[in-house]
Amino acid sequence: MDERLQRYCNLIVECLVHYGRLEESAAQHLVDESSLCAPKDELGRLYLYHEFAYYWAMMLLHAKSNPEWYLDPTLWPPPEDYYDPEWRLGAGGDGRVHGRHVS
Repeated sequence: MDERLQRYCNLIVECLVHYGRLEESAAQHLVDESSLCAPKDELGRLYLYHEFAYYWAMMLLHAKSNPEWYLDPTLWPPPEDYYDPEWRLGAGGDGRVHGRHVS
């Protein structure tokens, strides 16, 4: 896994911890089991990157029990603090979302 993909996947895990209130090990397990962070080709990588990490975290948490989770205003759009890089500087976030700095 290259560095950009690793950072993005770490951000998904961080979203699961921060917003989903999962333990880091449970969040990492959920991401690993999903194969989300193992795109097979460049098109798969583009598909992954075109959504916010928060989107993927909520999808992993809620899609099975509520396929239309994104219609729930408590889950989507992302909360305001998602756009604040301060909370993401821990587990691998570097203040970047979709490869660009957020300030």
